[in-house]
Amino acid sequence: MDQNARLVKVEAFVETFREDLDRLHAADERLADEIAQQREHTDRSLTELRKHVDDSFAQQREHTDCGLAELRKYVDEGFAQQRAHTDQGLSELRHHTDQGFAELRKEFNTSIRWLVGLVLANMSMTLGLVAKSAGWF
Repeated sequence: MDQNARLVKVEAFVETFREDLDRLHAADERLADEIAQQREHTDRSLTELRKHVDDSFAQQREHTDCGLAELRKYVDEGFAQQRAHTDQGLSELRHHTDQGFAELRKEFNTSIRWLVGLVLANMSMTLGLVAKSAGWF
């Protein structure tokens, strides 16, 4: 009976071992399913993250391009205003310089006339004195 008892024990052990194996296989399948679900979730999350990052970069690039366009426009307007201001200043300076030269020419002409008049007056007085000294008059 000893053998029958051993055989019953072995069969009970084998049966318990089979049940444990069945539970282990079931747990293994559940774990494989959970791993597959986790992988799918991770793939979806990575896809969403990539899309979000790409969208963020696109928005940042668009914002930067817009900012650069506004900055270029502002700088161009500033240069245009500065150029107009400089042109206006140069025009006023030319006008003022032309007026100054016109006044100088007028003063120069007047001074030359006075000088010529004084030279002629001096010459006629000198000739008059020479003629009176020489006794021509």
